Amino acid sequence: MLPAEHILESRRLMTRAEDEFAAGDTPVSCELLWGAVAHATIAVAMARQWPADSHGAFKAAIMRISRERREDYWHSDFDSAENLHKYFYHRHLPADELAHRRRRAEMLLFRLLGLLNE
Repeated sequence: MLPAEHILESRRLMTRAEDEFAAGDTPVSCELLWGAVAHATIAVAMARQWPADSHGAFKAAIMRISRERREDYWHSDFDSAENLHKYFYHRHLPADELAHRRRRAEMLLFRLLGLLNE
């Protein structure tokens, strides 16, 4: 896939995540939101010619962005997205923490997509 295709997939998954959350399927919504973040991260990494072929590469890209921009919240927001991915399998987050992590992951997603417009 090309970066533009990853962007489209990210947006498609975000829309599906919102629909699933509204329908009450929180675990699927969380996994879709994670997928949206992953695809946006891949698009940014590819645009910058960084590795983007594994979960570890996604984390490395986020850390690199965090260092470049001197903004620590990139890493913690990525951690929130990772926890949504884990939630799909383990259902380990209470409702208030889940809501917080969803908001942080959504903010990360929008910032990643914004990087592609700079």
